[in-house]
Amino acid sequence: MVEINLENHDYFDALKEITFLIERTNSIAYRIEAKDIGDEISNIFLNSSDLQQMYDSFTSSKVKPYLLLLLAKSFLKERDIESASNYFSIILQNYSSSEEYPEAKNLYENPARSPSPPPFGRHTFSNPNCSATPSPLDQ
Repeated sequence: MVEINLENHDYFDALKEITFLIERTNSIAYRIEAKDIGDEISNIFLNSSDLQQMYDSFTSSKVKPYLLLLLAKSFLKERDIESASNYFSIILQNYSSSEEYPEAKNLYENPARSPSPPPFGRHTFSNPNCSATPSPLDQ
């Protein structure tokens, strides 16, 4: 489903499917790959409004810190440091044992060091032709 959404340039639904995978999988490798792909999709194709809508639609504590991190990073990308700090703070206060905590802490303390969006080409979906590379997400 992720691949179909990417081929159709439906990045919001692609990220939603990735988030469902993160929520359901017990595989560490799948979760890491899914988060990497989701991070690239959100950095390149989605804005804070899209990510706020996505965050509001999920209730699982398994994915909330991930979506908060994507949302905060999108605010940094949009140069809204105050909103980014607010969302990083939520992670720091409520999700201290999450995988996202160290990155949120670093970006909260050093917002000027926010990473740039990843370069095009790590995943072939970032190519304008948008044909996704087979990955664990497609299985």
